[in-house]
Amino acid sequence: MNKLQTILIMSILMIFTSPMINASWVDIKIEKIIKDNPLIIIGKIEKISTTKASKGEIDIAYIKISELLKNKLKNKKIKIGDKIPLSMPGKKKKLSFGTDIRYKKDQEGIWILEFKNNVYWATYPKDFQPLKEKKKIIKIIKSQKTK
Repeated sequence: MNKLQTILIMSILMIFTSPMINASWVDIKIEKIIKDNPLIIIGKIEKISTTKASKGEIDIAYIKISELLKNKLKNKKIKIGDKIPLSMPGKKKKLSFGTDIRYKKDQEGIWILEFKNNVYWATYPKDFQPLKEKKKIIKIIKSQKTK
């Protein structure tokens, strides 16, 4: 097989296998996401810094809280103006996955946060909601309080 044939075969393989490399998510209803996560805030990422962790580099996005919609965290007093350190995969890490979710400086909206091992995370695509969804999110939170 000559060089041109090899390149042609490799190109065809890449075309047909590349869709398989993309991330895929199971669709979870927003009601379940809200119910299962203890902290929901409205805020804006003011800065992002990189830090070392046991599994490599992670980035920390500092979200300044403008509204507190839900706080079910015991022993965590959170108020408007506080900055929540949101952990996310490092921008410079050597190995990344299609399921890695990164947020940007100045990104503002509704943050539905999980809290594991003393760290805040937003690892599912619906964990961030645009501000236009505020009424819907508040309605869901209120309906879950009455159950």
